[in-house]
Amino acid sequence: MATVYLPGNIKLLRKKLKLTQAQLAFQLDRKHTSIGNWETGFNEPSVTDLANLARIFGISVDDLIHTDLSNVHLNFEQSVPEKGQNVHLNVHPSVHLNAKKGVNKGVLTADEKALETMEKLVETLQKVIDGQDKMIQLQANKIGELEEIKRRLESEIPQIGKPVEDKQREAG
Repeated sequence: MATVYLPGNIKLLRKKLKLTQAQLAFQLDRKHTSIGNWETGFNEPSVTDLANLARIFGISVDDLIHTDLSNVHLNFEQSVPEKGQNVHLNVHPSVHLNAKKGVNKGVLTADEKALETMEKLVETLQKVIDGQDKMIQLQANKIGELEEIKRRLESEIPQIGKPVEDKQREAG
């Protein structure tokens, strides 16, 4: 994802809602250290966690990731939960959002990045499956070779015993 604004936005919105890292972590079924790692940029939340963070903060995933919310006046209105949004962004004139004309060229949206990540994951999983198929084929070949060795040994064992029996008769 490599976002510039995400760590600061998580911390800013968490503090605006007067939540501790532990409280936010509890809502997300995560450890408080995960929240700290997200806020410092050490780790990034999964796509599911991003969606849940956006829901909790009442903003879009795109704004959470791509908008510098420290330059935006946030109005937290607790009285409008039926709209599913409790944060309204009032952009100051000096703030330039990604939605301005020509800025988004070559920049992927959060959904496009998520899709790209999933496609890479599918590609990687396919490589793993192909590798496993090759291993299974190699194992099947080895089993065939071992079975052939076993058949040869079983056919040779009676012949190995004959010379010993012949020598015992001669000596006897």
